[in-house]
Amino acid sequence: MINKIILSFEMKLLTRASLILSVLFILRVFTGCLIHDCPEEVYPFDFEKIEILNLDNSGMWPAILSGDTMKRAAVAFQVSVYANLPLIGQSLQTPIISGFSFPTASGKSDCPMLYSANHTIENISVVTAYDLNESYHANADVTSLFLGSADIGYGSGLYVPIAELYQKINKARYFDYPETQFRLFYGRSVEKDSAQFIIRLKLSDATILSDTTQVIHIR
Repeated sequence: MINKIILSFEMKLLTRASLILSVLFILRVFTGCLIHDCPEEVYPFDFEKIEILNLDNSGMWPAILSGDTMKRAAVAFQVSVYANLPLIGQSLQTPIISGFSFPTASGKSDCPMLYSANHTIENISVVTAYDLNESYHANADVTSLFLGSADIGYGSGLYVPIAELYQKINKARYFDYPETQFRLFYGRSVEKDSAQFIIRLKLSDATILSDTTQVIHIR
């Protein structure tokens, strides 16, 4: 009887010890995943390309529009300016623990790539490819008719004049992607049934980047 009690007691101790070791192992693995050294190297890049996406600005928040039809008072675009580089991002294989007679474990921790633009965006201009109304005909500069926003996600901030965008889209560091983005909103109602715009960017080294939106059908 006594032997059975002792055996039962030893089994409970062994089970409890195993449980404690397992918990400690998990905690050390978890903290090992969180604590790691990321490289501080900053990679220079040049802005080389522009991508323009249509926005649906008719709802509560602007959203990417897959089609080419917009409401007259909701013409908007999202502009991405980026470097023509290969796949971005890196993962570091970080040793985590060794001990408790367990083999060394390792986990993959994501560290951000740091980028610095060689040049800044100094000027954004918009030219209409079609007649907008009696005052603005094809090839007219219509930059003053647009407002901008550097907030890309849902719940974006207030629209600002384009002149106020530069301090927001030109950053000291870009994390993970050598890219900056902004949105342009036509501040009036389009009178014609079609519209198209040419967006030009002038960089601090006098380079001009430009792209043309799709032909927008107005309803």
